[in-house]
Amino acid sequence: MAGTQKNNGQAQIQIVWENLSETPVMAANTFLLQYTGHEFVLSIGFAVAPDFAKPEDAAGTQEIPAKAIGRICLTASRLNELVSMFQQALSETQSTIKQ
Repeated sequence: MAGTQKNNGQAQIQIVWENLSETPVMAANTFLLQYTGHEFVLSIGFAVAPDFAKPEDAAGTQEIPAKAIGRICLTASRLNELVSMFQQALSETQSTIKQ
């Protein structure tokens, strides 16, 4: 899979993803974004609430564990690029669904 990377608006370099289909696709449902003072760290995880037999059994539960799938360090400009990619993909998907 290839993508175009802009380099300060001056040149375009083609990025070729190697063996992307060999990387497992993981489900994620919880995210944590932290700022270190220099970059952002995005933690991606999966959490499943325990199965309670009765609703009152859950009354004392205050937290559930999340299994980390990965952590990604991004500069502010890369985070903006990622947000833009998500917004564009979501917009295109929503317009396709409405048709």
